[in-house]
Amino acid sequence: MITGRKKACLNLWFKFGSKILDTIHTLKLGMARAYLLKGRAGYVLIDAGVPGAGGRIVQKMNDLAIRPDMLKLGIVTHVHYDHVGGLAGVVKASGCPVMVHEAGADALAHGEMSIPGGQIFLTRQLVRLARRFPSVTAWVTRYEPVRADLYVNEETSLEPWGFSARAIPTPGHTKDSITVLTDDGRAFVGDLAYNELPFLAKTRKPPFAENIDILHNSWRLLLDRGARIIYPGHGEAFSADEL
Repeated sequence: MITGRKKACLNLWFKFGSKILDTIHTLKLGMARAYLLKGRAGYVLIDAGVPGAGGRIVQKMNDLAIRPDMLKLGIVTHVHYDHVGGLAGVVKASGCPVMVHEAGADALAHGEMSIPGGQIFLTRQLVRLARRFPSVTAWVTRYEPVRADLYVNEETSLEPWGFSARAIPTPGHTKDSITVLTDDGRAFVGDLAYNELPFLAKTRKPPFAENIDILHNSWRLLLDRGARIIYPGHGEAFSADEL
């Protein structure tokens, strides 16, 4: 359980910690979030928002005095259109290499995505409609393809790119899901956990997932690896204790 004192400390961290360290910039891009992390030699971008968000990301970098050549790596937490939609634009502007789970590389290269199962009544109905009308679904979820440069299928250190972090396969939401876990316990999880819809706030479970049991195993893995703060693709950061 989270004590009152512990929760207060975490709230202070969420409010001031990243500003003091100047290492995390949260980018709100339509329905999803992306993150810019500062390393020793430049920046890493985790996810890239909805289609068309590439220009907004580059503009935000300009506002932060981050030149395109300072972006050393782009990481895809999973290949869904609301997380990779702006990636092509960022790659064109910066030339940064792209890291993706091996299982999602082909979909990324073809501008495609798989539809995981719904976990609540509303999303189960949406999935049923999506699978009944695949051509409409493909049109709605289309994005500009990107050919990845780096493929992950096991825990991978990001030290070669100047970041004290690891890319860890964390399936459950999708089979190609990756979490970026920093050495100080900040976990950027994509849709492995959720903090947006009020009626899901107590569970932190995403409204879509391929396998909840596997997802829970990935949660346990992150806790075992020292995750302290969860940065989801949807909603504000929260304490890893809530998992």
